[in-house]
Amino acid sequence: MHPGDVSRIAIVGTGTIGSGWAAVYLAKGYSVTAYVRTQASEDKFYSFLQAAWSKILVRGVASASDTDGWRRVKCVRSLAECVATADYVQESVVEELGLSLCSSRATVDCDGKPTFHISSYVHAYAGGR
Repeated sequence: MHPGDVSRIAIVGTGTIGSGWAAVYLAKGYSVTAYVRTQASEDKFYSFLQAAWSKILVRGVASASDTDGWRRVKCVRSLAECVATADYVQESVVEELGLSLCSSRATVDCDGKPTFHISSYVHAYAGGR
């Protein structure tokens, strides 16, 4: 797949980092789908995303008239659904959460498109189990 063929982005990990990536991709005109596990995580993601979007507007990355551009993101509760049609997957998760696509290749291999790219920002969590 050529980078110019990318139009659909999947976001796995919807905290500060993931919401920032989502805002940038939305500002650049990509279709963005985010995996959220619960309504509470979706609400938190929208809060992060709205804050990130305001920074995107201030920096001129998106048109100043596009004040609601952050609302174009689609949230889903299934990881398989999130990556199913993605051309590119942006993963930004805490390693211990077990969401890492790199450690969950079976989900991606079975449910994702035959060809797509994954960018992973997985950070370790020092907390004990």
